[in-house]
Amino acid sequence: MQHVLIDWKHLRQGKGQSVEVFTEKLRKNALALDVLVNTRETLLKYIGSLHSYLQHILLMLNPTEFDVVCVKVIHIKSGGRPFQWKPFK
Repeated sequence: MQHVLIDWKHLRQGKGQSVEVFTEKLRKNALALDVLVNTRETLLKYIGSLHSYLQHILLMLNPTEFDVVCVKVIHIKSGGRPFQWKPFK
């Protein structure tokens, strides 16, 4: 159990590691430590553990829900646009 806590404290998305694999690792560690993923603290932990360019994009989106952020970051990594630009009327 101690190694899971150490992993949690030092958890970062590795170079070349997919967002999906990293997200699954974070969820498994949270489950093992009985950490709720639907808290602001865990959401910020997740975002702060991603590659820096993803952190900046996600924070601009004003994230509030863990699952929504996970879907958005996977969408961005697959080549999708982080924003839908709508012209002013």
